[in-house]
Amino acid sequence: MHVPYFADFAALPKQERSMLWQMYTNETLRSRIVNWKECALYASAIFRGFMDREAGDPRFAGLVEDLKQASPLFEEQWERYEVRKKSGLMIRFMNTDFTVQPLR
Repeated sequence: MHVPYFADFAALPKQERSMLWQMYTNETLRSRIVNWKECALYASAIFRGFMDREAGDPRFAGLVEDLKQASPLFEEQWERYEVRKKSGLMIRFMNTDFTVQPLR
């Protein structure tokens, strides 16, 4: 049996099938990423840069509005207007045996 690291995306409602959504709303994922806050802030800053290039796309605007409703931290971060380039942040993931596995 395969156990996904983050979420079983195929089993999720369509609107929840993004890592950004999972990063801010999935409590299990949050508890298993050792450097969660750093990763979440990084992900939203990268997404803001991507969204600026896709201005006017209602799918992205809808995701942002839904995330702002679902996560006060996302809303706070979004209002900071931070933009970053993707640089390969290392996710430190806590395995079920409590060992930490770095993921890129």
